[in-house]
Amino acid sequence: IIFQWVPDTARVRDKMLYSASKASLTKELGDSKFSDSLFGTTLNEISLEGYRKHLEHKSAKAPLTEREKELEASKTDIGTTTRKAHMIGSGITFPLTNEAVNKIDEFSNGGLQLVVLKIDIESESIDVEVAVGSVALSEVSTSVEKSSPRF
Repeated sequence: IIFQWVPDTARVRDKMLYSASKASLTKELGDSKFSDSLFGTTLNEISLEGYRKHLEHKSAKAPLTEREKELEASKTDIGTTTRKAHMIGSGITFPLTNEAVNKIDEFSNGGLQLVVLKIDIESESIDVEVAVGSVALSEVSTSVEKSSPRF
């Protein structure tokens, strides 16, 4: 699971950098390696309870307008299907530092349970802030710096 922490109190520039770089980061790390993605602006959103609410929300049917309900009914009657196309913008690409690559490899091999990444504005790269060998899911939010965005 990739968590994106962007607190409401973060600077606008930081919010924009983290939002714009997430797609590039997950693509570089390998999209298929992540079973889910969670975005949070409050600590409750990146907690275990927040993740449970996220899963509940993902499994819920989207609300439909009356017109959309009519269209859905007509599709069922006629037997047509539709395809959804998803476009992901290229975003902003920051290179991973060697330490970040090493910690992510260690994480992938089971040696770490949590890696927290940050954008280093000075070097225009993504670096490791925290790498933990063992952490309880309920303690993940306490491992993340509270006032600045993080992956």
